[in-house]
Amino acid sequence: MTINVVRGNFVTGHDWTVTQRMVPMDNMDYSRNWRVSYGVVWYADSEGGNISFPNEAHQLVVATNFPASLPQPGAGGAGTQNQTDASNYSQIAWANLQSYAAQTPLIVDPLHVITEDMFIQCWSFNAAGNPAAITAGMNYMIVLEALDGEKVGLMGIIRQSDANNASI
Repeated sequence: MTINVVRGNFVTGHDWTVTQRMVPMDNMDYSRNWRVSYGVVWYADSEGGNISFPNEAHQLVVATNFPASLPQPGAGGAGTQNQTDASNYSQIAWANLQSYAAQTPLIVDPLHVITEDMFIQCWSFNAAGNPAAITAGMNYMIVLEALDGEKVGLMGIIRQSDANNASI
């Protein structure tokens, strides 16, 4: 079994409306595909050797489509956002890191297949409940498992393009 580990961090103040992490994985022939087997996020900031927990929750999304498939704010203010969307088959993993959590595992769609590139994005919420720049640095580690075969890649493409077909 071939595995790959993607790890990194988003620094305090990361502006989620401008940038996200793109992990190039497209081999152009769909013969080597990937799936997330495990992932974890945790706070990176510390004060005096202790982790500094912010007051706000932070969210992280992993997606397999172009950056527009990543969460965007709703126009109606607090409560109207749809940042993590399990019905969006381009989103394949999610994490919600609360202010008191030392680390949080990713919730991973077990049927997803990464056939092209992978995008990672995170944000926090301000007091009004609207998405905002993160208030504490966040680390992430994502473990990927190789899936070989063109049939696997084609099944992944079909599933990502058909939001009503959850049984593939």
